[in-house]
Amino acid sequence: MLHNQSVPSSRPPIHHLWQVVRLICLTLLLASCAGTATVSPTLAPVVAQPLPPLTPYAYHNLRFDNLSLAQGLSQSVVITSLQDRNGFMWFGTQDGLNRFDGYEFVVYKHDPADPASLSNNFIQALVETDDGALWVGTFGGGLDRLDPLTGQFTHFRHNPTDPTTIGSNMVQSIARAADGTLWLGSNGGGLSQFNPADGRAKVYRANQDLPHTLSSDVVLDVLVDNEGQVWAGTLDSGISRLNPRTGEFTNLRHSDENADSLSNDNIQALFLDSRGQVWVGTATGGLERFDAQTGGFVHYIPVQDDPGSLPDVNVQAVFEDDQGILWVGTASSGLCRLDAASADFTCYRNQPGVPASLSNNNVVSIYQDRGGVYWVGTFGGGVNRFDPRKNKFELIQHQPGHNDTLVDNSIWSVWVDRHAEVWVGTNGGLSRIDRAHGSVQNYVHQDNDPNSLGDNIVWSIVESRSGSLWFGTNAGLSRYRPELDAFENIPGAT
Repeated sequence: MLHNQSVPSSRPPIHHLWQVVRLICLTLLLASCAGTATVSPTLAPVVAQPLPPLTPYAYHNLRFDNLSLAQGLSQSVVITSLQDRNGFMWFGTQDGLNRFDGYEFVVYKHDPADPASLSNNFIQALVETDDGALWVGTFGGGLDRLDPLTGQFTHFRHNPTDPTTIGSNMVQSIARAADGTLWLGSNGGGLSQFNPADGRAKVYRANQDLPHTLSSDVVLDVLVDNEGQVWAGTLDSGISRLNPRTGEFTNLRHSDENADSLSNDNIQALFLDSRGQVWVGTATGGLERFDAQTGGFVHYIPVQDDPGSLPDVNVQAVFEDDQGILWVGTASSGLCRLDAASADFTCYRNQPGVPASLSNNNVVSIYQDRGGVYWVGTFGGGVNRFDPRKNKFELIQHQPGHNDTLVDNSIWSVWVDRHAEVWVGTNGGLSRIDRAHGSVQNYVHQDNDPNSLGDNIVWSIVESRSGSLWFGTNAGLSRYRPELDAFENIPGAT
């Protein structure tokens, strides 16, 4: 059942809405002028550009936006997060699946009267496949596939009389392999190799009487490494690593006789970083990094009188951002960042009375979207959003007598193109900002030049699917021609 909880998190101010109206009008004008213009533009979705690396200053004091029940989130325990190909953020909670468009939440829940609704409201895992389908691991309802076009769910459940079904309806985790296979970790049903094309599964279960088998049927997390091996983190039996070609498992367990073994056999999180290293979050043994050369583990645990050590033994989430920085979610010490050079941790916690601090110190999921924004799911505090662009502001403004500054300080429109250049429409012309080099190039209308900007008042900017940039001015439409560094003007379209 689809519940649209239209509780806005923050509506855009009126002047932003006026800009949207102008953009819509420009879009309609472009369509109506298709026979006049040389190129008939097709509007493309806004593509977020990669952010520059965060500076140490930006990391000093993170400021979070907290999204919780008051903003329309269905439940305050956010277990998993994902951004789909259309830019929507999805959050799995203990009471429903939430889709967030930046303003409102749409909540999907189970409806006993609707067989195409979500099978169970307790969401444990989310994965998107190449066809745009969203696969949802539920705790009690099996595996669901959401068709984004119809909003309907298809269910894949365990059937004890059919060995080709998934191992259990309590799906804890999902990992996607390079060939499209989905690997499912379950509570009591072992590890399932699921084929999305035909809905059939091969199940691997623990068998203490046979060597090289899964160590436990309670698999809390799964990952597939760069060699195609499948790592299964279990509740109390360490890690089982499967070679899919042979079907044999190698079991990695804690041993009192081996200081390089796992520090704890209760595995809560597995993560593969950009260097191919496997990181392990444990319930009582802190953070572990697998050393492929030795076959042992490097331990990150609390150390007395060492403020740079990891402050919590209970690690529930591990994530690497687009700058290669590792983030760790702990059960009681908040969100921690690992400095690779010094091996020191810096942690960000809830500060009572500070609304922009982390909402809750029990962090269960970490995610970064394509725009560089971090999403931190907590147990009881909802989801926290950290946008590094908001932590530090740089003022770009017009300075009289300097041609390499903004052309005018009265701003009407801003657009970031596919080359990451920023176009600013003002009351006195158009400015193009090259963020990589920090340079500004200005364009103004010149009465004696028909290829100059149509007018100095630039209300709106839009980029077509082909990459053409169109500007709505007081005198009509202007299309920028980069090969000439000039404009083609369509007068009268306002």
